[in-house]
Amino acid sequence: MNGERMTDVRIGEYLVSDIMTCVGKKSAVYLRKFERVHEKGWSFNWCAALFTALWFAYRKMWKAAAAIMGFNVIYTMVLSVLENTMLTADNALVFMSAAAGLFVLSMIVFGLLGDWLYSRHINAILDEQGCRGRRAIQKDALMDSLQKAGGTSIKGMVILWAASLVLQWAITWLISFLLQAV
Repeated sequence: MNGERMTDVRIGEYLVSDIMTCVGKKSAVYLRKFERVHEKGWSFNWCAALFTALWFAYRKMWKAAAAIMGFNVIYTMVLSVLENTMLTADNALVFMSAAAGLFVLSMIVFGLLGDWLYSRHINAILDEQGCRGRRAIQKDALMDSLQKAGGTSIKGMVILWAASLVLQWAITWLISFLLQAV
């Protein structure tokens, strides 16, 4: 197979076959999304909106997943402090509405950024592997490298989920403990 001529269909400067190999699961879906990002500059990703950090970890975007997890930890800390210090029967509805509104707003932002960030992530992998503008020749070693660098990670997603739960629980407990001591 090595050295065999491939179809020279591209999105931007990258071969569609390289993108599909790097994306792995659901590559046909992401080809359409990447074309939209390339043409219009945006696309909406429901999984990124609904599952935020877990989706980013599943797609091996570790920095984005860690940043979102950090955002979630800070969000949890702020809510916990506010709930323990300022929440009364009179302002509970306002407090809960504001918290829900911020949550929905963050989901919309992550949904709008998801495909754009994923497209950039895949492009960075393709650049590292020397795929920008390459000739359409099948290279088995390159395909193996793209599959390993890209693809998905259920293990990473589960680790992030568990770490996030433990961290948010610990922070909430610590804040409650400290506020009760005061």
